Amino acid sequence: MAFGLAGEVDDGDDHGDATAGLPETERFSSAHVVAATRTTTAATATAIHRPDLRQDLEDTSESYFRRPSGDATLLPVHFAWEQLTDSVHRCRLPFCDVTIGVVQGRTGTLLVDTGTTLAEAAAIDHDVRQIAGGPVTHVVLSHKHFDHVLGSSLFAEADIYCAPEVVEYLSSATDQIRDDALHYGADAAEIDRAIAALRPPQRATYHACYQAVVDLGNRAATITHPGRGHTTSDLIVVVPGPDDDDSPLVVFTGDLVEESADPAIDADSDIAAWPATLDRILAIGGPDALYVPGHGKVVDAGFIRRQRDWLKSFGSGR
Repeated sequence: MAFGLAGEVDDGDDHGDATAGLPETERFSSAHVVAATRTTTAATATAIHRPDLRQDLEDTSESYFRRPSGDATLLPVHFAWEQLTDSVHRCRLPFCDVTIGVVQGRTGTLLVDTGTTLAEAAAIDHDVRQIAGGPVTHVVLSHKHFDHVLGSSLFAEADIYCAPEVVEYLSSATDQIRDDALHYGADAAEIDRAIAALRPPQRATYHACYQAVVDLGNRAATITHPGRGHTTSDLIVVVPGPDDDDSPLVVFTGDLVEESADPAIDADSDIAAWPATLDRILAIGGPDALYVPGHGKVVDAGFIRRQRDWLKSFGSGR
């Protein structure tokens, strides 16, 4: 069951009134996110451009998406997508409650993080094609942890942006990636398949950077490393509206901010530096931005200040 959905509808063929009487999503009301889901199989899913992966879509959750163009057609999607602005969407994957972000532009579509398995990634890819009307052209990996990077190989035609440490980790630490994924309950066969599919990081497809601007035609997304925190090399993605649009700024924070649990702290974390990193994120986004955490609901600046204070208190007590 996908996060943020209100209920299930009948699995029959007639879905014309599937949304009647159902409440809107709990965080941001949107006519373009339909709070209904049903269990589907690969045979009934809309065709995916990677037929060899369709068997992995058994028993995934399917929801319905209506494009903001006014077209009344409900398009089948696997996850519940929140529309944050006219061109920015996000969903929460059922496994580990991972945020996936989509930024749609006139000439390209950027994806923020890729999930844990090729099955998740194939479902994400399908949904993006429904939402944006085309494939993912750019991918940002917010940091190196398995639940954000292991689906990346499915997006073979996209340019991938990540910190240099992530490139190194994907090249040399697959045993650690596997151990971490299994520790959190991932299926071993799925993880092995995802690791086997990882492409050797190459200059042609991987952009190892701490700062970049991705031109999507009518908007640009800025990738930046605000400082150490959850890991030593977290990236955030800052998305303004187009020049003629008054949409709020959207900031994808990765796991520098978490809403559905306390911040995840491990050997890679820098507790002392983390609060100042959050201050830099707040300076970038300002008081009115929509901050999209790596796990959990979209939050505001006040939430980030409270998490910063929690980290300061946690650090002083260590």
